[in-house]
Amino acid sequence: MRLKIDGVLFGAVLVLTVLGLVFVYSASAFVAVERYRQASHYFFVRQLIYAATGLGLLVLFSLVDYRWFRSPQAVFLGLGSVLGTVTLAAVLGSRGRFLEAFGAQVQPSEFAKPATAIYLAWLAVEARERIQDVRWLVPRLLPVGLLCAVIGYRDLGNAAMVAVITAVVLFLAGLRWKHLMIMGALAAVAACLGIVSEPYRLKRVVDHLDPQHRLARAIGQEEWLRQYLARSPIQGDTGYQAHQAELAIGAGGLAGRGIMQGTQKLLFLPEAHTDCIYAIVGEELGLLGTLGVLAGFGVIFWRGSLWALRAPDRFGTYLSAALTVGIVVQALLNMTVVLNLGPTKGIPMPLLSYGGSCMWSTMVSLGMIMSVGARSESA
Repeated sequence: MRLKIDGVLFGAVLVLTVLGLVFVYSASAFVAVERYRQASHYFFVRQLIYAATGLGLLVLFSLVDYRWFRSPQAVFLGLGSVLGTVTLAAVLGSRGRFLEAFGAQVQPSEFAKPATAIYLAWLAVEARERIQDVRWLVPRLLPVGLLCAVIGYRDLGNAAMVAVITAVVLFLAGLRWKHLMIMGALAAVAACLGIVSEPYRLKRVVDHLDPQHRLARAIGQEEWLRQYLARSPIQGDTGYQAHQAELAIGAGGLAGRGIMQGTQKLLFLPEAHTDCIYAIVGEELGLLGTLGVLAGFGVIFWRGSLWALRAPDRFGTYLSAALTVGIVVQALLNMTVVLNLGPTKGIPMPLLSYGGSCMWSTMVSLGMIMSVGARSESA
């Protein structure tokens, strides 16, 4: 059987990846020399390796029949491995997120997204009519809840992405709105507790929503809030990064200053080559460049949704939909932070931001989406 690879989706992925390489170099060259005392191409070369190996993973997973992942062995091996490594990273890893491997840092929580999508797609197929039986469903969602809790201990962003993937699959599987709303409320409470439990998280939210502490003053808790936020390892206004990102995008205008001509990356904008690379795109390519990136993720959403609708079985539908929404929502969340529409959060832009774990996780997800698409066309 000859498989037909989705050229439109692959083209969009390739364009975004190449664009990411260009802007990783543009955003990191000065930082590599001045802050890390490395050659200007230091981060670019590493990202080139991540992108090349990531494209290899995309091709590999697109050739593997996605239905192989429906086997219980693959489902539980994937979820169990991710849960184990995430726990190990939380206990022993650098900053509670990263593990050292072959001279590079690996963030296991990034791989929780495809692993969760596979597990939930399998669970939804196995459930059939029992999806409405809460007593049957809740125990089987406990591994996902545990995974969210372990990830959220140090990384609320990726924990939120696992929750989004869970909501997508359960919605498509036909879970009642009442149960979805209850789960959403519980997730919101857990997120609030996670924010309040760490001063730096609460500081980011307060600095974004209420920098003058008007609410705390109104309820007579301003002094407590000040003392609590003073315990944060992040000092100063956490809105500085968002403000600098806004300046970068505003300076770009319609067509931008030109590639390599931006100035905010010269140590003014923190994390320019990672979390804030979208701002550098805006400064150097302008509004047209940022809209082009948005259009690229729009193509990913279109093609992934198309293959979810045309998948030859329900497992393919759930898997493609969950992975597609996970990638696109992460991109949109990154954009909201850069555009100062939400509190600062260290969540990278898929395919564009510097980093191997996010690149590999995204490429694996896209490869499985393309696998669903290839079997849909040949079915």
